[in-house]
This record gives sequence, structure tokens and C-alpha cells, in this order.
Amino acid sequence: MSRFLSSRFGLSLVVLGAVLAPGFACGPAPAPCPPAEDDAGCTGQRWISIGNPSAPCPADSLGIWAEEKLFKGPVGGPPPALARYCVYEWTGARVNPGATQCLPYGANGPGDDEINHLQTVVTAGAELGEDCIDTAPLGFEEDAAGWARKSLTRRAGGVDSLAPSAMDPTLPRPVRVVAVDTSPDALSGGIAVGQSRHGDTVAHVARDLACPNTEAAPCAAHVTTALGLPREDLANPLVTSPAQGGFFGTEGDLAQAIERSVLSFRTEVAAGQGDPRLVLNLSVGWEDDPERNNCAPAQLAQNPDSLAPPARAVLDAMRYAACHGALLLAAAGNDTGGPKPPSGLVCPARWEVISTPDAATCDALVGAKFITAWAERWPSFPRRPASAQAYDRVVYAVGGVDYNDAPLVPSRPLARPRLAALGLLAAGWDMSSNAAVTPNTNGQPPTAPPLLTGTSVATAVASAIAAGRWAYNPAATAPEILDAIYQSGVVLQQNGSNIRADPDTCIGTSACAVHRLSLCRALGVPCDDAAPVGAQNDPLPNPALSSTLLATLAGEFNAAIVSQASFPDTLPLPSAGHPTVAASPWTFPQPNWPACPACVLAVDGPNNVILYARPGVTMTDLTLVIVDRQGIVRSARVAATAPRNDALRITITPQTGFSVANARSVWLSGTATTQSGSPVSVVQQIAVTGL
Repeated sequence: MSRFLSSRFGLSLVVLGAVLAPGFACGPAPAPCPPAEDDAGCTGQRWISIGNPSAPCPADSLGIWAEEKLFKGPVGGPPPALARYCVYEWTGARVNPGATQCLPYGANGPGDDEINHLQTVVTAGAELGEDCIDTAPLGFEEDAAGWARKSLTRRAGGVDSLAPSAMDPTLPRPVRVVAVDTSPDALSGGIAVGQSRHGDTVAHVARDLACPNTEAAPCAAHVTTALGLPREDLANPLVTSPAQGGFFGTEGDLAQAIERSVLSFRTEVAAGQGDPRLVLNLSVGWEDDPERNNCAPAQLAQNPDSLAPPARAVLDAMRYAACHGALLLAAAGNDTGGPKPPSGLVCPARWEVISTPDAATCDALVGAKFITAWAERWPSFPRRPASAQAYDRVVYAVGGVDYNDAPLVPSRPLARPRLAALGLLAAGWDMSSNAAVTPNTNGQPPTAPPLLTGTSVATAVASAIAAGRWAYNPAATAPEILDAIYQSGVVLQQNGSNIRADPDTCIGTSACAVHRLSLCRALGVPCDDAAPVGAQNDPLPNPALSSTLLATLAGEFNAAIVSQASFPDTLPLPSAGHPTVAASPWTFPQPNWPACPACVLAVDGPNNVILYARPGVTMTDLTLVIVDRQGIVRSARVAATAPRNDALRITITPQTGFSVANARSVWLSGTATTQSGSPVSVVQQIAVTGL
């Protein structure tokens, strides 16, 4: 099912009565059937409900649906958080055999009568959603996810293990990292898997780096999730999905999630439990709308109260977190396309211009009870730095770079902050033996998620690096940790000169050179994370695919749709015609969804390349864009329509005089359609192998 659509149930209209005009004896015309289900993976035959964890699954007395608990659990049964899940499978029987009804899933699937009957079976108040078969990942995607995971870990300065401190054997002391994103709340521990895999991917990227041995000691972070984007249907914006997570949210949603994260943290501190330090990962953002004052009104740094109430609620929640000693990191934002693409940082990353409240204001926000509890529990750990001790901001923006330390493409104008981290081709998920029965999986199997590219990934990498440094230095404050990982990072250069942050992204400090953060450098241990000298002008050195992985790729795409395309394409890029869905006033992940979860461009000679693609959304005008080392952009229209999940194998022959070996970066551009019929663009940088 398209990510723009919610699960289908309760769509039919029941006519309870009608008043007829005098002289008319016929009944009312039946309501028209809604559109048929358009996703082959959604058959209507399997549904999951959330109900009373202490009771058996409600049984269907008519035998239309067969029921069982979704999770089996250990001896004695699963915990309540899992016991509430029931799965229902259609037996093939009909409520009214032979009667006319809408058949959204075709003649071989349940009709509206059966779906409506199921809703009565699971009882009022229970949640119900279709368990679609969302096209199982190709073996290549599974293998490529592991490849991408290892590659990101290496280039982000990952380490094989964390050693106990020689000075203090109690170190590293884990830091609490909360990914405030699309995943359901799991603030008591663990990473929740939601219907959007963005949130758990971001969280697992952070955990992979901070905890090389998963969460076994020694580990630098306890990574959890908070649902900041709980909404799933643009046509029904008041509906939220706390159990399964969402795809987008409002500013108020984000504010509430930040507060919940802080309340959970302070409750544990007051109880003498938990972690002493808190990192909030905000891989989300929204665009500035001057008419709404929702992001960057004039004189924002001097007058933050000029923000509209919803945005101000987010800012105050962030201040509340910072006053508790938290470090907040936010995604700088990605290119949204369109004829007039926005520039500058998205919010809340743009609020790096705002200082953290002074000590008196923070003490008032935190309250005497927590201050006392903190002093008793962590007497040697200052909550906040002394005045003017460090570059102290309410949030810090993080930009993304590729394996050459160049900005991700297509790059967002005027949105390069001084903090950079690897943001290309990330994958992360729980591979432990008990992953399917942990209380935070919410009914979703822990399969490999799509590969993500964007400043979301870079922010997660930065959060892990901050946690790693903090775990060994718990007496340092958040601004001091931020300064330490910045100073230890790689100074990015171009043509021998330091690259400086874009205007308005670095205010309040003279240290505005762009540094790529690195975990091994932050920990002061040997590193193997450097990009080649002068790499920004060289072809993109993506991690090499093994011969086995290449063979898997070729084999699984052997039966794919085969076509050819040629450079140059003279039509405008699709992403230049329409903005992405993330350009709306809603708060979206950064990126909001991968256009192609595991696409690879394989070089098949000096002038030929083969695009292996399985789009994550149905696109028209799918276009391959190649940028060479001189910055020249070439594009080829590779498919008029690229259906979601359909495999494509397209051979592209460039124009004479152009060598694929000169490719600097490669990305895909296409056009998708929202549920309401609005065209939106999708863009994504992809991997290249064979250079």
C-alpha cells in the first residue's frame, strides 16, 4: 500500500434510513463502492488488532475469521505490551453468501461485509489494521543493507569495541539517546519498529555506532524512541497512530514527544535510576512559512517569542530539555525540489541561533525537586555549563556528507552548518535472536529497512559520536561535549582552503569551519575513516560490492523489466517541477521516504552503466542524474513509469566524450502522486559500484 494511504477498513457507507419524496416507492440507491485496493501486497486476508492483554483474542462465532495471539512469548506467555496483539486470518467464508457487496480486494478476497464484521468481532475500542504483505525484500536488499551498515560504520569512525577506562573502570557510563521520530514510544528501553522504518533506522544507526557489541557492556548509549510524528493519513490529519507510529506530524506532536522524553529521563533520575546524560536526536524538520511565523521570523535570535504558538511550543520543549542538561541535535534538511526550492536550514535546526536559557531561568524550568535529586545522585556532574564557558545553544544543526566529504546531492542551498557527518546509504535494524519478541516491535518483523540517505542519517551518526564521547566524560556538560566532538573532527577543505559554514548557520561563535565528526577521533583511538586526499574533486569512491553481492544483484534482476536510455535528456528534471511532500507545513523526517530503497548503479564499461532499481514509490519520469567532477549535470529519462516494488534493469549509454569513471555523484529524480492527487517530487542519491 502506498505510504500516502492508510490501511483500508471501515470504508463502506451503511445507509441506516432515508426519507423518500411522496410517490416514490423505490429504496435509496446504494452508495458507490470506493476504489479497489491497488497494492498487490494488501489482500485483506490478514489483520492485526490491539486489545485487552489480559483476555483471549475475541473469537468470531460465525467462523469468518480465525484468531490467535500474534506473539507467543516465553513460558507463561508474553508480557502485556505484546499480549494485546491478536492476528485474524480470513477463512474464505462470507457473512451473506451470494449477496451483493463491495469487493475491494477482488472476488477472491473479503468484502466490505466481512471487514465490517471483523470490526465488530474485535470489540469497540480495539485498534485494527491490515497486515499487508509489503513485498518481501530481495535477497540483494538484505545483503546490501549489511554492506551499507558496515561501510557507514567504518567511514563514521566506528570502533570494534569500547574499552573500559584505565582511569575509571566504571566508564564508559551509557548515555540515554532518544530518537524523536516516526517510531512508537519505547522510553522504558529499546527501539520500537513502526510502520515507517525511518525512526527505527535512525535509532539503530546511532546504536550500531555507540554500542558495537549491541547493548552488551561496554556500551556508550541506551538508545530508545519517542513518537514525534504520529500521523499517517494526510486526508485525516486528526488521526494518530501511537501503536504503529506515523509518517508525519505537527509541531505540537513534536513538542509533546520532547516533553515525554524529558519526563521519562527525570523520573528515572528522581528514582535513583537511569542514565546521567541525555541526547535528543531530531532527524525531522519543517520549512519556514513567513505567513505563519513557524520557523524563522525576523530577529529570531533576539526575539524568539515572535514564533507562532505551535513552533514556540517546540522551542520551549527544547529549552526544557536543554535545562535538564540534554544535548539536542537536529537535521539540517534536504533539498525539497520544486521550481523555487527553499533554502537555509529547516526548523528546528535553524534555531541554533538561539542561546540556551540562563541559569536562573533553567532552574525555574527544572524545579527545586529535580535539582535536589540531581545533586544527590550526580554531585560531580554539573547539569549546565558556567556562563560563557562554551558555545551553548538550544540545538545544534547537523549536515550530511558522502564518502568524499562532499555535501549530499542534490544539496540544499544555504544549509551547510559547521557540524557534518556521514549521511549516505544507512541501514540499521535489530538482528538479535529475540528481536521478534521484544516489547517494542509493535507487530513489525525486524527485517532490513530501506537504505536511507539524508541529514537524518548524519544526525544519528552525530548523536552516537556525542554519546561515545560523553560516556567516557560524564562530568562534562552538553555544550562541552559538542565542542569536543567538533574540535576532534576532520576539517573539510576544498582546493586547499577550509570550508566554512553557510551564512546564518553559524552565529555566536568564531569557529565556523565545517568539521566532519568521527567517533574514533572523538575517543582518541586509531582511525581508518579518512576520505582520499583531494577526494572532493575525484569520482565517488563508493564501497566496493563483493563478487558474491554483484552476482546476487544480477541474478535477482535477471527477470526485471529491461530497457535502455541515452544521455542527454533535454527535459527538465522532475524534481525541478514539483516540491517534495516534505515541503508542506507538516513536520517530516529528513528525508521523508527513500525513493529507491536499494538502488545501485553498476559501471559496465567506460561509457555504459546499468541501473538496478526497485522504487519505493510509484514514479513517473524516473530520471538518472550524473554529476561529473567539473560539476556538469547530465540526465537520462530511464522510465516513463516506474511502479513501486517493480524491479528495473536499465542500461544507459552516455554521450560521446563522457566517461562514467568521471562521475562525481549520482542521484534519482522522479514524480509521485499523493492520495489527494497532488504531484510531488522524489529525489535520492544512490550508490555506484565498479568505479
